[in-house]
Amino acid sequence: MPKEIVIQNVKTADYTTVDMRKACHYEGELKEDYVHDMCRVSSPSTGHQLYVTLYSLPPRTSSYPYHYHAAAEEVFYIISGSGILETPDGETAVSEGDVLVAPRGERGAHKLRNPSDCEPLVYLDVDNSFPAELTFHPHTGKAVMTDYEGKFQKAYRINSDVNYLEGE
Repeated sequence: MPKEIVIQNVKTADYTTVDMRKACHYEGELKEDYVHDMCRVSSPSTGHQLYVTLYSLPPRTSSYPYHYHAAAEEVFYIISGSGILETPDGETAVSEGDVLVAPRGERGAHKLRNPSDCEPLVYLDVDNSFPAELTFHPHTGKAVMTDYEGKFQKAYRINSDVNYLEGE
């Protein structure tokens, strides 16, 4: 059970900058920057059933690569700024006041980026929690296994098979 009601103000939140290149220990070339400021409002580690996170994307960045979730659904509320949402149907402009719902599975594939040269894109991300999650990255043929306590994350090439019983 949650210990208390959480109240967090977007303007006074304590954001942490996350550079995905550093977080993933990646030294290769990237087509774009994956950098964001985030403030985790609630999560299972705080006794809640939902992950609620505030994000602020600096100009010319994306939060995460194009992906979809096997189990989790996500809801995004654009608080300020404007961005581009990539989906299986193409790209769509989004702006302040828009609510985006990404269902689980291939039809929910998404990527949110900030094309602005000067203003941040600020949004609220709410998703249901699971002890572990599998995300798929269709553009690069990867699958990523994650436990949401942050103890395990592993990326795999989808076309690289290993027999279930190999090495047992």
